Amino acid sequence: MSSHRRSAICACSVSGAFFALGCSFLLDFEKLEGPPADVDSTDDVVRDAAPGPGPKDGDDGETDDGPVSTDEASNADDGPIATPEGGPPLGPSAFGDGGFDSGVSCPGGCDDGDPCTVDVCTPSGCVPEPMQCEPSSNCMEAVCVDGKCEESPRSGIVADGYDHTLSADTVYKSELISTNDRFFTATYGVWEGKSDIVVTSFDATTGEPLQTFKLTDLLPKDENDDDEYVVISPAAMVGDERISLTLNVYAAIRLVRPSNAAGEILRVQLTRDLKPIGGGVRLASAANYRAVSPYVGPAAGQPDNGEPFVVWNGCTTTTPDGPVCVTTEPTNNSKAGIYIHSGSTALDIDAPGDAFIPEPAPLSGLAALTLGATPGAMWMGNLDPSGVSVKTGFANGEPPRDVIQCNTVSGFTGSWLDAGRSRSDLWTVTWSERSGSTNFFSEVTALQCAGTGCAETVIPPPATTCPIPPPDGRLVPGTRAIVVRSLRRPGDPTERVYQCVAYAASDEENAAVQMSVSRVDYSQVDEMGLVVPNETVKIGEVALAKTPLAGAPDRPAIATMAPDRVAISWMQPAAAGGGQELHVQRYRICYDD
Repeated sequence: MSSHRRSAICACSVSGAFFALGCSFLLDFEKLEGPPADVDSTDDVVRDAAPGPGPKDGDDGETDDGPVSTDEASNADDGPIATPEGGPPLGPSAFGDGGFDSGVSCPGGCDDGDPCTVDVCTPSGCVPEPMQCEPSSNCMEAVCVDGKCEESPRSGIVADGYDHTLSADTVYKSELISTNDRFFTATYGVWEGKSDIVVTSFDATTGEPLQTFKLTDLLPKDENDDDEYVVISPAAMVGDERISLTLNVYAAIRLVRPSNAAGEILRVQLTRDLKPIGGGVRLASAANYRAVSPYVGPAAGQPDNGEPFVVWNGCTTTTPDGPVCVTTEPTNNSKAGIYIHSGSTALDIDAPGDAFIPEPAPLSGLAALTLGATPGAMWMGNLDPSGVSVKTGFANGEPPRDVIQCNTVSGFTGSWLDAGRSRSDLWTVTWSERSGSTNFFSEVTALQCAGTGCAETVIPPPATTCPIPPPDGRLVPGTRAIVVRSLRRPGDPTERVYQCVAYAASDEENAAVQMSVSRVDYSQVDEMGLVVPNETVKIGEVALAKTPLAGAPDRPAIATMAPDRVAISWMQPAAAGGGQELHVQRYRICYDD
């Protein structure tokens, strides 16, 4: 099986002192012009093809393991066949020797000697039809051999029966996570002119959503709308499984009136069946959410065996007139930055201690990170006059650290930021930049977070600037919104993970969302103590959506579920009429070993 190393991202090495091996996954951007998802064009990809029915045993309604006989296939049994008009019964001799009265006959009957065909006599003569074999699972391939159906395993990515579309006036962003045996999506959008967050659940086997929850159903309402709350941010989710599953949903809300009311961060706790546990818990004693974009909201995470936490972009509110930092610029009397909060006790936002990291620049991206048991964040801000700054920080009192940027082209601003954990201390991080409405590129790297902070493994310390030229695969033109999530398969070596990658890409005419899965072996440590992979093999790749540029699909999300399930969502304009749609699909990974 081909590993497609010619277009790998971060599966590379750089001469000299650097080992650019940190984020080992593979994408084939050349396949943007490829066939739709139901066409089997490469042996690396198992497309979505519905298996045919299994062989049937004549009239008894049961299914055999053996071949279908010629007599059964043609209904030529030993008894007469009554005509609807009540005429004389018709037996095999009525058609001559296996033929028809029309003058076309099947001399000698229909048997081509191939036990893997069902031979049928038709007015046009004998027609051999391949015997259909139904596999026992979508990771098996069933074919006829000597008249019997035999199975063999196949590898790749196969559609797994869940394909759900959520329609809305507008879809801004959707979060997708898995917890134990459930997947959850939380979609921020507008329905009938009102913003809301819709949470849905599904599992590894069902074909439809199991439950649905709307955040506005839980918010206070008033007859005159004077005290009504509205949702003003995308959601962040964490599934806490330490005792029993509790789904934590975080979002920013504010009062309708006054129109400049500041936002508050709300935590809603739900059962696995999306039933609210008590009411929402406001995490700040005063409103301080700093709204900058409907595509950027809070982010959430959970250290191993630790408390779930949420990070958000906010301001202190030490002003005579109360909270004012709700847009892009703080006032002279307020301080902007990143808040990091865990637990259920309200945070004093004017005395947050190490839970506040000063950051005056408006954010264009925010993600949650962990440093052992310490919660933290990665954030992206736009530089003046152009370019981006990406930083990491934690609730440990250490100053923020810069992540190296390799883009030196002017005129680009940040449009996407994501962090996915590959191992307990290793994160694959991506960010995208844009210039205009169609010119995008992405950067991809890996961070190993241990000790007091995070070190980049693609451009390791002591480097503080990007090498010239950048490491192979560090910059990926024509792509945006790359997201990476990892899966561990029970029984595999501890160093092995499977990286599931989704991304949006464009060329001069078309846009697409694609997904790939690769096996990565993290069994090497370099001379600086940084984890690097020693093998990366692509399992498969699948095209999920392809449209003209005017209807570009965008902003994919991924969640994985052991041992072999992966779900993906993305948004695109509605196929007919106005509005937008969120598409959610579940796939099965068919491993190659």
